[in-house]
Amino acid sequence: MRRGSVIVKSGDYIRQGSKLGLVGLSGLTEMPHAHLSVRHNGDVIDPFNPINSSCDAGVQSLWKPGIMADIGLPQSAVYHLGFTGETPDIERARNGDYDGDTISANAKALVFWADMFWVEPTDKITLSITAPNGSKFASTTDTPDNIQARRIIFVGKKNKGKPWPVGTYEGTVQIKRLLDDGSFRTIKHSSTVRVQ
Repeated sequence: MRRGSVIVKSGDYIRQGSKLGLVGLSGLTEMPHAHLSVRHNGDVIDPFNPINSSCDAGVQSLWKPGIMADIGLPQSAVYHLGFTGETPDIERARNGDYDGDTISANAKALVFWADMFWVEPTDKITLSITAPNGSKFASTTDTPDNIQARRIIFVGKKNKGKPWPVGTYEGTVQIKRLLDDGSFRTIKHSSTVRVQ
């Protein structure tokens, strides 16, 4: 969980819906997540199948009815995106170095990037930039070769010696996933930057 965000302590009574803290990165992990461990009288219980746990809780699942369907779905998310005025660097993007809301019209490049997790080979990931006049500035579509815990994608252009047109540019990322029943699930996020 996020370092310093935990607001409960050992022995606290937790009700359904109680806030425990915030998801984040507090150790050497690849992506933000929360670790869940369930124990009863010192024994570890598998909340997905407690009847086979050492304590034999006598029930098939500790989750409320209907929750298992949502938990079982592969979940993807875009958790960081933005613009940069230079050739992008993955580490700098992930460190928040490109979190500004303005870029110089004389910048060496104009690039939109998106960082996401749990993408799959059936995903169609599209990044695009719309110019201030509403025209398409840049676009790319990507399909992962395999399941990836984390993926970052960039789209943009290098400066060819002329200032970028001033105004607000919008970057959009869309993940379109084909589901087993033939339908699609779409995740879409946008961000803007002012070129001046």
